[in-house]
Amino acid sequence: MTDENRDLLIAWSLLPFLNPARTRLLLEYFDPVPAACAASPALLQGLLSVTPEQADLVKHPLRNEVSRQLVERLRDSVIVLSDSDYPALLREIIDPPLALHALGDRSLLSS
Repeated sequence: MTDENRDLLIAWSLLPFLNPARTRLLLEYFDPVPAACAASPALLQGLLSVTPEQADLVKHPLRNEVSRQLVERLRDSVIVLSDSDYPALLREIIDPPLALHALGDRSLLSS
């Protein structure tokens, strides 16, 4: 997965209104996942049952400088769903988290 796609998943994971059920809808509806950023705001609103402002945040999660800086700071300590070191068993649950914020030995996540 490209760095841009990883950044998108990290940014989405930081949106408090994107609960596990809404995340699952995004993952199921859009393939590839970044296609959600090209979707119409009305589609995102209807699919996710969110406000127009929230739909805009899903569509453009890295629009503002604060979000970009936060994602950049977290990039090296986050494992996203599409990373090879994302725990396999966690990937199998119905609503896996988009990102895991990890400190320490990441290899322990696979045991």
